[in-house]
Amino acid sequence: MPRSSTPFEVYAQALRAMFSELDPTDDVFDNQISRVFSKLDRYQQEGYWAMVAIARKHGGAFLCDGVGLGKTYVGLMLLERLILHENKRVVLFAPKSVKDSVWVPELKRHLPHIGGVDGSADFSNLSVFSHTDLTRALEFPERFERITELADAVVIDEAHHFRNTGKRGDPEDPFTRSRYYKLYDLINEGRHKSVYLLTATPINNSLNDFSTSSSCSSQGEDAHFARTLGVTSLSGRLNSITKTLKQRIGDDVPEAEAAEEATELLAGDELFKGLVVQRSRAYARASQLQETGDAAVFPKREDPKVAGYSIRKSYGKLLDLVDTAFQKQKPLFALPMYYPLAYYTGGDASIDPIEENRQQQVVGLIRTNFLKRFESSVYAFELSCDRLLRKLLAFVQVNSESDAEVKRFERWTQQHEELLTHTRVRQLALWGDDEEPGEENEDIVPPELLERATLLPRDEYDVPEILAETYLDLDQIATLLDESRSFEPSPRRQVEEAGAAPQVQRDG
Repeated sequence: MPRSSTPFEVYAQALRAMFSELDPTDDVFDNQISRVFSKLDRYQQEGYWAMVAIARKHGGAFLCDGVGLGKTYVGLMLLERLILHENKRVVLFAPKSVKDSVWVPELKRHLPHIGGVDGSADFSNLSVFSHTDLTRALEFPERFERITELADAVVIDEAHHFRNTGKRGDPEDPFTRSRYYKLYDLINEGRHKSVYLLTATPINNSLNDFSTSSSCSSQGEDAHFARTLGVTSLSGRLNSITKTLKQRIGDDVPEAEAAEEATELLAGDELFKGLVVQRSRAYARASQLQETGDAAVFPKREDPKVAGYSIRKSYGKLLDLVDTAFQKQKPLFALPMYYPLAYYTGGDASIDPIEENRQQQVVGLIRTNFLKRFESSVYAFELSCDRLLRKLLAFVQVNSESDAEVKRFERWTQQHEELLTHTRVRQLALWGDDEEPGEENEDIVPPELLERATLLPRDEYDVPEILAETYLDLDQIATLLDESRSFEPSPRRQVEEAGAAPQVQRDG
């Protein structure tokens, strides 16, 4: 015989029935309560709905719409829904410059009732941080500990900044953990958190960028998407796509130079379709025209205009240095780390001549790409020089075994410490990364490069000669970087030539 209800239980059930309809449905919240939803275009509303559905199913979602399509407004809508409709505690991470110039003003403008910024941070379910605050966690440890334990959702703007893992370090020692792993710990420790990643460029250097970003919400489990997407191995699926990419572009072309092709391949895979919301400007225009009969005007590329341009005036002494470098017996760089078979001393007579020729072609391709970067701009050339310099330093550090070799490496880096610091700071000014010199991830040789550097067996290769040639390359790069650091374009000439394609005057 069923137990009879007490008067209090009857009263409680009556109240529940009376007020159950007062909890707004998703549709009611979007259309009647939200302050942001009505300001979104239809394609942005669709993106927001898709993000919510994907995160509910997989624990995380990507928004990878192109530049200028309003990812920030979709992010604002997500914040409003998560905090007000789902009553969740949310933490937002963005680059410092973007946080200060975009997120804080937009939050104050559209969601002042949520708070979370400046003087309205108290008693709010929103916390806003810069990416670099993760590396300063010891300045306010209690806040990050509380966020790790209590946060329900994490929104990451410009999520491609977390494409490299950096140093894993010791989880018990925060000083040894990279920014990526500190974010990873914050997300995966404590209660379960849904993760929303906003970026226009999910792939920068390789398909591993997508894998690294995905790991934030998959807890690093390779089979995390087996049940929901049928992807039994995340790394295996991406390796398969990479193999297809290499078959299309060739083994010798670095993935970083084929990011567009890689994105196209990944976009057709069920893994990407299941996790990512991505629309083009053409899609946005078509959606706007269908809904309102009008569409936003995106900039149109005009036909190029010809302007007078002199290579020698622009590049000065740097042009002479590059020209002299190509007059050498081994033009510009020898790059033995990419052509080790030229220094083979082992007894294996069956070495494939095709492989040796392939290595030689790789070196030639790298030299050609440097000329293309030089033709593009001094700053592009400088960036390429710095990247190659750090790869060569990683190779030297890994292959320096004797005391004399280790001391020579330390002496070279000490002698060029100012140059190494300058190129890093210059890149920050050029490319807008919000990392700051002096942080823990400012190693002279990034850890990920050390992990990739090849250790050559000394009984098979003339490693001392390879190191000697590599130091000559390092000296050559240092000379080019020293000259490029003194390069300052003429503001007047820049204004005169703005918007015009260069008509090269060949000096000589």
